[in-house]
Amino acid sequence: STIKQQKTVIKTPSNQNSFWKTSKIFYGGGLGVTLNRNYTSILIAPEVGYRLFKPWSFAISLRYAYSKYKDSSSEHCNNLGFTVNTKLDILPLSRKSSNLSSTIIGYGAYRYDYYNFNIASDYASNGAYVGIGLRQHFSQRSSVYLLASWRIWDSSIANWGWQNINIIPEISAGIEF
Repeated sequence: STIKQQKTVIKTPSNQNSFWKTSKIFYGGGLGVTLNRNYTSILIAPEVGYRLFKPWSFAISLRYAYSKYKDSSSEHCNNLGFTVNTKLDILPLSRKSSNLSSTIIGYGAYRYDYYNFNIASDYASNGAYVGIGLRQHFSQRSSVYLLASWRIWDSSIANWGWQNINIIPEISAGIEF
């Protein structure tokens, strides 16, 4: 007598054809140091994001900065906040001598910050930023970037108002994997 074995195959849903793929999730963030004649600031901002398609991504980052002011008051500030941003690869720059590629990127963000001062009153701030930068790719998934961004909209100006754009941008650097 012959016994037949039957294999049961259980199919699990595949995300290969779906919009939400785990391979499109990236993580990274930025570290920053600001040194000028008014204050010194140190920033850490871990980030997680999603690449919608090849040139366009969205991300959210948590921010912590410690600032020490250089006047006689010895004031310092702990800044907590978050940023929701988008980056768009605008113009690829070819490098014939290497497999590495560089890209000019556009940047847009909404940022919320809560400032906790040791002497002055605490306050919160919301703002919108635009910027431009340079991304250096090391593989399909990893890159470093350098951004110059300007605050163009500010909650502290009469219930949201256009910011008089300071010609000096905020400069930031980050990494994505």
